[in-house]
Amino acid sequence: MAAIKRQKKRDFCCLICHGFGDGAQAELLAYHLRGSGIDTYASSPAGNQEIRAYRQYWIHCCRMQYLRLRKQYERIVVVGLESGAFYLMHMADLKPAGMVFLNAPIGCLSSLPRRIQLFWSDIRPAMKGVFQPVEAFYHFHCFLNETQEIGVKQLTCPVLVIQTRAEQAAEADANDLYAHLTMQDRTIRCYPHSGESLIGSRAALAVCSDVFQFCARIRAGELKLS
Repeated sequence: MAAIKRQKKRDFCCLICHGFGDGAQAELLAYHLRGSGIDTYASSPAGNQEIRAYRQYWIHCCRMQYLRLRKQYERIVVVGLESGAFYLMHMADLKPAGMVFLNAPIGCLSSLPRRIQLFWSDIRPAMKGVFQPVEAFYHFHCFLNETQEIGVKQLTCPVLVIQTRAEQAAEADANDLYAHLTMQDRTIRCYPHSGESLIGSRAALAVCSDVFQFCARIRAGELKLS
């Protein structure tokens, strides 16, 4: 009987985890990374099926996409875009090669008004009917509580923190996140006057370049797990 040949894994790719409403921003970043020679994929907590109002399902969707890619690639850098950054904290045990927190609204973890604002802008438009949004907010609230408890101190891979939003609270989010990181290889980039989002940002090309350079350094072995 002929032996079954296993397909050799490719070396490196990037996975962008984004929120329910950030798909266009994720595609912009993915377009630039692919154009620079990095295999790039996007994942959302909505998955590929009907959107569900359960935090366990949201986390499961992002983790499963990562695990599927691990069957094809040796190393993966995970990018958390906007609210997608929260899912990165639930993936530390999967040992990614690196993480990028891009416009992570970390202040939502400790501010109820900002949680409500983020829910209405990101999750509420994706929910249907009368009861699903109520259930979704409950799970979103619990999800952020669990994320806050996990924190970032357990992260050991190289981390890049990028903030492009103009609000003072956004820059404080980036600085607060960076202050809690403990690994040796950590970097922060702030573009405080660049705009409201990555797509509308005057620093969009600079941000894409920052992410590419970070990925390139990990791919070259310059940055490694602590």
